[in-house]
Amino acid sequence: MTGSPARVEGTLTSWDDDRGFGFLTPASGRGRAFVHITAFSRGTARPRVGDAYSYEVDRHGDRGPAAVRVSSVG
Repeated sequence: MTGSPARVEGTLTSWDDDRGFGFLTPASGRGRAFVHITAFSRGTARPRVGDAYSYEVDRHGDRGPAAVRVSSVG
């Protein structure tokens, strides 16, 4: 039995509102994860650069890490 994936806290460092995606950078500053508007929890305010989020990283596929199950911090 495996535990749930570790959550990461980071900041939205870029966002294209017209296309509904951007990138989250973890607090460690190492790497970044693609994030799509559909990854945000229901009821989360529209994403804005500089906002803090908690998320899980999905490393499947060949497109690099993607943020999933994203929720606002604070």
